[in-house]
Amino acid sequence: MAPKDKDLEPIKDKKVVERYLRYALDFREKFYCLVDPAPPRFEALLKKLDLENLSLELEITEASYDALSRGETKRLEALPKDLRLSFAVNDVLYFLHSRLVERKSRQISVAVDMPMFKLQRRDAVRIKPLDSHKASVEVEGKNYLLHDLSASGLSFVIMPDQEHDFIPKQLFRSSRLRFTTLDVPVDLEVIGLTIIRQENGALFKVGFRFLGLTAAVEQHLAREAYLYTHKIWSRWL
Repeated sequence: MAPKDKDLEPIKDKKVVERYLRYALDFREKFYCLVDPAPPRFEALLKKLDLENLSLELEITEASYDALSRGETKRLEALPKDLRLSFAVNDVLYFLHSRLVERKSRQISVAVDMPMFKLQRRDAVRIKPLDSHKASVEVEGKNYLLHDLSASGLSFVIMPDQEHDFIPKQLFRSSRLRFTTLDVPVDLEVIGLTIIRQENGALFKVGFRFLGLTAAVEQHLAREAYLYTHKIWSRWL
């Protein structure tokens, strides 16, 4: 079954999959890896590519390997394991399901399953916050629950009588973003408003972009977006 998410597209042509794996090898792109259904998670580099058998030899980066707990390292010993992979080529994300068939220290071999999934735009990866995310933003003393969130911006829903409080290009300095373990000040710029129609009327969704977001906060949000997208993609395997 093909993904219903409009940004995810299955690639069933083996030659196309091979082409982008070659790009990943040539460009030395990092692979983000998740052992299914639980941790560990780590980054790896593609070292060898067997196109005939569609298998990969990956090397876990030294930093990722050192960050694994003893229990997580042991989980990699018990084979076989399902492994979900993602990598980017020219700002486009690709996702693969694979099976871990061998590991020697930081070297792992995986067998790749078809199809591969393509995410059209990395910046479009947005999180629909769950209750566990405890996601909100405080703007000028008022607290709003987030409608969605990414490493580049956020949105929330307002009532029609608040429409004129949020004008495109308007800046809101020292707002406060709360999300998972984050509780940080952020500067926001209004991008625009969208009407959300409901049975009992209409609401407005106001979108913002972050201004000068710190690298640490951006990395945290980007990682959550990766995990969120993995969850969407994995439903269709």
